[in-house]
Amino acid sequence: MKNYSSFLIIIAFAISSSCAPHKHQNAPNKISTTSEPTDSLLTSIERGACFGACPEYQANIYKSGFAEYFGRKNVKNLGYFIGKVPKEQMQELLELIRTNKIEELDSNYVNKHLADYPSYSIRIADKKPRRMIQVMEPNPPAQLSAFTSLLDRIVSQIEWTRMNPTNDR
Repeated sequence: MKNYSSFLIIIAFAISSSCAPHKHQNAPNKISTTSEPTDSLLTSIERGACFGACPEYQANIYKSGFAEYFGRKNVKNLGYFIGKVPKEQMQELLELIRTNKIEELDSNYVNKHLADYPSYSIRIADKKPRRMIQVMEPNPPAQLSAFTSLLDRIVSQIEWTRMNPTNDR
């Protein structure tokens, strides 16, 4: 009987928490997954923390050229920003994705012997469903390094517009 009561309490809690209203947030610690209902993510890069001063940010680029950026730590732009990728750079990005078959690369390039190495993840969805590639090693495949370099260059050249400056704490 005691087990049955515990089971009912757990079920009731699960149902009540899943039915609770979810507040839509413009939270600066989470970047939205779409810019418009008709737009979809082409690629994103997220750089994570390390023991040193590694830049921590996420940048999303959508198929329309719309871009989002959230700088968390050790970057020039802290907070949430939006921008637009020029058509020429979008074409360059798509060409590199397709000619180097970035969507077909392995999903994990992690050296388990490195305790603290700057890591990043790339999400990509050109012609295939969204795929994530984790990188934490000094020598990933050359085509992935070329893609990452291009993505970093594009992100650094976008004219970013700051959004929600009062919420960026």
